[in-house]
Amino acid sequence: MNKMIIKYLEIPEYFKFDDAAKYLPLLSDEQQTEIKRYRYEDSKLTRLFAHLLLRNEIKEQTGLTDDQITIRRKAYGKPYLYGHDDFHFPISHSGRQIAIAAGENAVGIDIEIIKERRMKLAERFFLAEEYQYILDSDDMDEAFYYIWTRKEAYIKYTGEGLRRDLASFSTLNDKGKNRGSYRSFRTDTAMISIYSEHITDCPIAPVHVPFSFPL
Repeated sequence: MNKMIIKYLEIPEYFKFDDAAKYLPLLSDEQQTEIKRYRYEDSKLTRLFAHLLLRNEIKEQTGLTDDQITIRRKAYGKPYLYGHDDFHFPISHSGRQIAIAAGENAVGIDIEIIKERRMKLAERFFLAEEYQYILDSDDMDEAFYYIWTRKEAYIKYTGEGLRRDLASFSTLNDKGKNRGSYRSFRTDTAMISIYSEHITDCPIAPVHVPFSFPL
């Protein structure tokens, strides 16, 4: 049976980047340089813990050690695990929350903290049926992020990013245009969506990782 793991983590507000500096040596020189370039505290922390959460998952699923893990990037910047093309691990973050999907099948993931709906964006980037879905919903804020995270998950799956017109595909009924499927999950404060061609083959149970997860 194919395996796909979804995990999410929230960094508490009290935790500062200086508190996490001791973990930097666990990462590659390139990853450390990337993190240090960010100006804002939240950005540094989410990148750091995204890398740490991912490395733990890679080691757990593949048996690799820290010094055997090499992350490289494809043409559009999509990362991959060198020497393990059959292992996929998209990452997403919003505020201080991080979500990863990892396993044997290509997958895209997005997490967004649920705030007030942004109907101007919906008018511009959503199809009529998606826009109507929001209007018909009992919770329009949640409905907006349900659609938005699915859009993001799909373009991350394809590796196209925002080069793909978000209005060129539906997240509700693709009428055969997409071969895969979506799944969406509501946490206490965020929406997580994934897209993959193999979801129906995989047991999916999002796991909330306590902040004190072992490093």
